[in-house]
Amino acid sequence: MAWMFQAWCRVVLKFYCPLHVFGQEHLPDRPYILCSNHASHLDVVALMLASGRSFDDFAMVAAQDYFFGNRLQSAANLLFKLIPLERRATQRQLKMHIEACKKFLDDGGRGLIIFPEGTRTRTGEMQPFKRGPAVVSTSLGLPLVPAYIDGSYRSWRKSKWFMQPRHIRVRFGPPIEPIATNEGETPFATYRRITEELERRVHELREQVRH
Repeated sequence: MAWMFQAWCRVVLKFYCPLHVFGQEHLPDRPYILCSNHASHLDVVALMLASGRSFDDFAMVAAQDYFFGNRLQSAANLLFKLIPLERRATQRQLKMHIEACKKFLDDGGRGLIIFPEGTRTRTGEMQPFKRGPAVVSTSLGLPLVPAYIDGSYRSWRKSKWFMQPRHIRVRFGPPIEPIATNEGETPFATYRRITEELERRVHELREQVRH
């Protein structure tokens, strides 16, 4: 079933919603966290195909209440590798989440996909980034790869039942290497600094794609 789904995705993003990729050379040769804007259910597939690697190389951080809350959404577990995270995770839950991310990478996983906005946009404009990717990056020593996806909102926005034919463009930027905490800086301040840099980089990629 997973193989058939992957084959279907490749056909869709080759002919129905043609995928154009820029900056693939920025993807590291070691495990990394891939972070982009989030406007559509197409985004995960677009990022994985744009990487040039197998779907099996990636796991997506997914909201516990959305993807694991009912049978329909739980079916996504058959098609993607999902690592659950509570939207308002406690310290204990966050620690367990980071351990799950580490296990996936230790077992041969290549990359984690985390959408810093936390949910799909309803307007097409990016929402403020949350600090989750910074926490995982700092905890596991993983680079953050910024990316921007253009066209997925016009193709399959949150309010639509199915996608419309549109060109999809994915642009990757240079990775942000793990950042150490400055002397006298709290971990929260470090996470905020990394998150601000990541958000700035993704906004820059948006301008590059649109021009």
